[in-house]
Amino acid sequence: MVLERRSFGLSVVGNKLQATGGVDGGPISSVEVFTEDGWRMEVLLEMRATKFQHCSVAIGTWLYTIGGIVGGNSFDDESNLVEAFDTSLL
Repeated sequence: MVLERRSFGLSVVGNKLQATGGVDGGPISSVEVFTEDGWRMEVLLEMRATKFQHCSVAIGTWLYTIGGIVGGNSFDDESNLVEAFDTSLL
């Protein structure tokens, strides 16, 4: 991966892995995509808020991130935030 991350979401969309959010020293909002060429940051999929310990689900070309710890770094920041990204636009 480009960033060392833990507590991130991981989903398969088509033939690509999508790693969403997580923690790298602090919570992060970036998304990385893995293809046969390796990992790359995907700025068009950047989440609105930092997010970790969340659920990541792919349905068709859509990638959804659900809940988790959003915008902070404690369990006081748990959220039901859902974000959707149409990966076919990349």
